[in-house]
Amino acid sequence: KHYRALHSIGIVYKDYKEKPDTAIDFFKQAISIAPEYVPARFSLGKLYQELELLDQAENELEKAVSYEPENPEILALYARVLYGRGKVEEASERLLKAVTLRPDDAELRAFLGKIYLEQEKFEAALTQLQKAVQLKPESAEYHVQIARIYEKTGKDDMAIDEYNKALKIEPDNQEAISALEE
Repeated sequence: KHYRALHSIGIVYKDYKEKPDTAIDFFKQAISIAPEYVPARFSLGKLYQELELLDQAENELEKAVSYEPENPEILALYARVLYGRGKVEEASERLLKAVTLRPDDAELRAFLGKIYLEQEKFEAALTQLQKAVQLKPESAEYHVQIARIYEKTGKDDMAIDEYNKALKIEPDNQEAISALEE
């Protein structure tokens, strides 16, 4: 149980933004005592991500996933790190698994939709983003993403409708305003 205390102390230091190195030391101590203790690995991976140390973040989160392959929170963070490192295909695979495990998470679906849009998997992107809108209808950003899909697939009238929906939710949404001015 000593490792749990070390992890908890690490969290306290993490919360004090000027002490990330101390937090990292405590997380590493907890992991050295109990390598399978996933909360410490997750905390360390998340802190590395926040510090933009993506190599280290990927390494810790990969280990965390090996211990808990069905944990959607770990999979989602791991996907974000992979995406940040340009590993888009691998990120989409991890994110799809996270969405499967947590189907009512609008943010996960929107992120997966964004990745599919970048991969030009327009139908899959649209499916994920439409579901995200159903789950979180107050998000202007999701409508903007859908509008982008419609633009890329030559459905300009539908894109305009989506940009207008975004503006009804968020009247000062610059992306929607810019797109409609073009």
